[in-house]
Amino acid sequence: MGIRHFALDLPFTLSADGAINAAEAELRHRGVAGWTRLHLQSTSPTQQAGISTFRFAYWIPNRDPIIDRARSDTDTTNADPDR
Repeated sequence: MGIRHFALDLPFTLSADGAINAAEAELRHRGVAGWTRLHLQSTSPTQQAGISTFRFAYWIPNRDPIIDRARSDTDTTNADPDR
């Protein structure tokens, strides 16, 4: 498995549970499949009033589902799918 990170700018009053819910929705929106152990790592202020940057980490299998999907959409050869 590999760890991945991403950040979202969200209202600074959002609870940790609310931030995790927003992060889950964002992962689904991005098409990330098979993730586990999503957690909030940190928050930091931004220059926008009322907005903070929330940083998250999550684990995914060794195979990156986004890269695999992009490869299958563009690869017209009979390449080995387990590469």
